[in-house]
Amino acid sequence: MEQTWALGATAENPREIEIVTDSGVRRVIPIEQATQLGVPKPAKAGRYVYEGDFASWHTEPADTYLAGLGFPESPSEVHRHLVFTFDVNPALTAHVPALVLMRAFFKPHYCVLPAIFRPAGLDMISFVGYGQEPPTVVLDGVPEASRFCTQKGTHRERAIQWCQLSLSARKMTWNVYRNALKGTLGMTLPMGQTRIVLHGVRRGGDLFVTQAALSQVFVPAEDSLTKSSEQYVFHASVDPNRKRAASAKGLSVPARPDGGYEVSDAEWEQLEPELSAGDSCGGQAGRHSRRRILDLVLLKISSGTPWNRVTTDRKLLSAVKFAFRQWTMDGRLGVALGLLIAGRSH
Repeated sequence: MEQTWALGATAENPREIEIVTDSGVRRVIPIEQATQLGVPKPAKAGRYVYEGDFASWHTEPADTYLAGLGFPESPSEVHRHLVFTFDVNPALTAHVPALVLMRAFFKPHYCVLPAIFRPAGLDMISFVGYGQEPPTVVLDGVPEASRFCTQKGTHRERAIQWCQLSLSARKMTWNVYRNALKGTLGMTLPMGQTRIVLHGVRRGGDLFVTQAALSQVFVPAEDSLTKSSEQYVFHASVDPNRKRAASAKGLSVPARPDGGYEVSDAEWEQLEPELSAGDSCGGQAGRHSRRRILDLVLLKISSGTPWNRVTTDRKLLSAVKFAFRQWTMDGRLGVALGLLIAGRSH
């Protein structure tokens, strides 16, 4: 696989990036392609987490980073691509190119990255509305706004909200463009406590980061246009308010006196009204008997068998898993299990 490194922005156009390949070939790409090109891609990468602020981060020449990844470079090469370095922990020092951070911070890439490299910046696609307190961010001029739907449980526009409502993050976006005018890929770093997942190659006590994902940022009140501290969550795994995925782990149900787990006619007469309340069995689930679905859910809970062995009927399995998630999330399964436990314990 061809490896590439971004040398910096071109002198003619700040939205064009000059890259060099590991074979020494140079070419110019639009900023939109910099989401895939401009940083070496190792065959294997480890995962590390950094939690803290950016106060201790500082820049260094790109030579150390490129040498750590084995990327060939010319001694006469002038690098205009900043690399940040900091301690992940006492035993590990990370080296992160500015382009890796831009990919992590400025999402969705298809509209945010091109905007950042223009004079108006994020104001091309959004603005801060001061008509209410606290101020809010309004998306404006974003094509295909439906692409801002939730992704992995989080709203994708939260990165724009953070960059607009945090004073230091706004400064960071402006600084990207100012650096590009000089031919440099670089940025100032924002205030606040952050959690970043880093992926890269470790060589002894050094981590050469090739990919990063911003999980969350805590913005202090003095840095916020809302005049209060704010938490911006970019990944569902760290969202304290997210609904946890339904799981059969920890659930149990006693067997009937004859050793079976399927519901009896008398039990179903009691349980049917509880499970039928609301429309939780649309789609495939609506084409199958709720009683049959419940029996297979009880089989899963009682035996611990993998979902794909609960039934060989793929459509029925889809209905069972759908109903299990819905009944778990809205509490109906808990009610049903409670009734079964109470009835079978006597």
